[in-house]
Amino acid sequence: MAQNEPVRPLNTFVALALALVFVIGLGLVAWRVLTALDSAAAAAVITASATVLISVVSLLVSRNWEQRRAIEEAHREHKRAIYEDSCSSGSRR
Repeated sequence: MAQNEPVRPLNTFVALALALVFVIGLGLVAWRVLTALDSAAAAAVITASATVLISVVSLLVSRNWEQRRAIEEAHREHKRAIYEDSCSSGSRR
């Protein structure tokens, strides 16, 4: 696939469907394991899992926000150069 070629919607749908099946399967396995444990151990596993999940999600959101901000800043600099060029060429007339 070429680098500039857009992702086909069918490929995206298949990938999302497979991810959903994987997450559901993982959830079922986790449910079976947690129901087999005593309540104190299950609570500890859930607490640890939630802590890790929240950390990973916050890291991903933070990186995404930083990347968007960097793109916006680069775009702003590009627009500023175009604006300054158009203003300087307009004042010559």
